[in-house]
Parts: sequence; structure tokens; C-alpha cells
Amino acid sequence: MLTDNTFIGFNGNSLEGKIPVQIDFLTKLQNEYWDVKNEKYGKYQKERKVLEFLFEAFGGTDWYEDGVANHCDWSAVRCDNEVEQSIVELKLKNQNLTGSIPAEIGLLNKLTELDLSNNALTGRIPAEINMIDGLTRLNLSRNQIVGTIVITPEKRKKISHLDVSSNLLEFQLTKDFLESLIGAKEISASDNFIYGELPTTIDGSYSFLQRFDIGGNCLYGTIPVTYDVVRMPQIEVLKLNNMISGKCPYHLDKLNMR
Repeated sequence: MLTDNTFIGFNGNSLEGKIPVQIDFLTKLQNEYWDVKNEKYGKYQKERKVLEFLFEAFGGTDWYEDGVANHCDWSAVRCDNEVEQSIVELKLKNQNLTGSIPAEIGLLNKLTELDLSNNALTGRIPAEINMIDGLTRLNLSRNQIVGTIVITPEKRKKISHLDVSSNLLEFQLTKDFLESLIGAKEISASDNFIYGELPTTIDGSYSFLQRFDIGGNCLYGTIPVTYDVVRMPQIEVLKLNNMISGKCPYHLDKLNMR
């Protein structure tokens, strides 16, 4: 595959314009040669071009502040304090975004928080989101996103807050999926089409978990006895409304929920 290339050269041509930001998907490159008539973006210029690409891909109302020269000063963007500033937060909640999330989102590989909630996004979650090494907070809630969550288990282990509620996601809720989120403080996936048996593995080993909301899906079974105040004293929000049956565990009413 092209993404496995370790060498690429454009010398000896008369290419015009700038090298596209998508070339950074070739993560295995060891040698790059550019003709003097061409220019490879530096990190600052690359991230600005990614923002331009995102704006072209799904639009929005007022998040793209073209009149502000430094995109790190935009209200929807926060950058780190390094000399060559990198975007670490991109918050586009309630921006009337449409279309699908483009693969180029993965080029903002220093992001720690991505919020695209409460828009009209469609399509699937791009696999390129796994290129964002430091991502800890991901909010894609209240859109029309379909398919499954393609985030790798290794990536999910780093996520502290995951909210994909109120979409059109359809996948089986498995033990492996939940175990890869064992360090999370929030798991919100309500109001989708997630199916399978109500998980029985949520217990005291999820010592950071404060919000667990999987209501409004297609899950079945009985409420496990592990969902109680003894094993999960830190739980504040627990929503399980599905096709469940049986009695509530004895300690469930004593959880510190709000």
C-alpha cells in the first residue's frame, strides 16, 4: 500500500502550488526530496491547512475565523505553549456541521480533546482518528453517525471521556470493548442501536468510572449484582434503560448518583 512507502521524491519536475497536507498520512517516510519550486508545509502551516480542509468538508457557522491571522487565537481552538504551536483542543459543538468527518482529522495528531457534538454529521467515524496519539476526550454525541466505533483498543485505553450518544451507531457491546475503556471516567453511548447482553464486567476494577450511560439501545439481560455501591462507590450517573429484566441489585439505590 502507498501508506507503507519509506521514500518519496518530487525533484526534477515543475510542479506548482504546495505539497498537500494529506502527504503526512505517509507516516513511514524516511526520506523526502522536494524540488525548489515546491514547498512542504511546516507544522504550523500544515495544521492551518487541515482546518481549512475541515471547513471545506463540513462547513459550520462561525468557528472558522478567517480574519484572525493566528488560528491558535480562534475561540474553537486551543494550542499548546511550545515554540512550534500545535493544536491540542478543537471544540466545534453546535456549529451546524454537515457531511462526514474527513480522514484528515487524523493529521491533527497532537489533539487531546475533540468535540464535534450537537451537529448534523453523517457517515462513519474515520479510522484515521487512531493517528491522534494523545486523544483523551472524544465527544461525537448528537449527530447522525452510523456504523461502529473504529477506535483501536490501544487508543481506547487512553481515552478518559467517550461520548457517542444519540447517533445511529450499530455494533455489539462486547467484553473486549469495555475492558479497553477500563480507565475511563465517562462512557456514554445511549440512544444508538448497540446490541448484545447487558455487560456483567462493570465492577470495582473500573475505579475511575463516574458516568456509565448505555440506555436506549438494544441490550438485554438482568442487571448484574456488581452494579452496586460497594463495588462502584464513585459512580454518579448510571443509565441502563434497555430490554432488561429481573430484580435490581440490593445496593443499587445507594449509589451516589445524580
